Amino acid sequence: MEFLQKVLDFIAKFGGLGTMGQVSGVLMLLIASMKVSFIKPLWDKLGAYQALVAPMLSLVAGLVMVQPFSLEAAVAFLLTGLGAVAFHELLDVVKAMPWVGPAYKKLIEIFMALLGGNK
Repeated sequence: MEFLQKVLDFIAKFGGLGTMGQVSGVLMLLIASMKVSFIKPLWDKLGAYQALVAPMLSLVAGLVMVQPFSLEAAVAFLLTGLGAVAFHELLDVVKAMPWVGPAYKKLIEIFMALLGGNK
């Protein structure tokens, strides 16, 4: 919980981000930590269901943050989590295009690593 509080404090101080941006930042850090921590064996067991973790965590964040919770809030938070998954998939598509050179591919790899993307 101390780690999570530090993450939330950092994101709160990081100016210019709206609520959804802050939620995305927290989710990104949580999922990235799952891939490198003692939770990694459990993360690996999720297999294809790993793509559902971000939307579900986002929905949980919405339940905690928004009172009273509404259908509109649920959809907004689910879309926030799905957006992170879609962004990683788009980066994979761009890397596969023939006109993308090695320098751009390396830049995409670095960006995906920062966002907790698959190695």
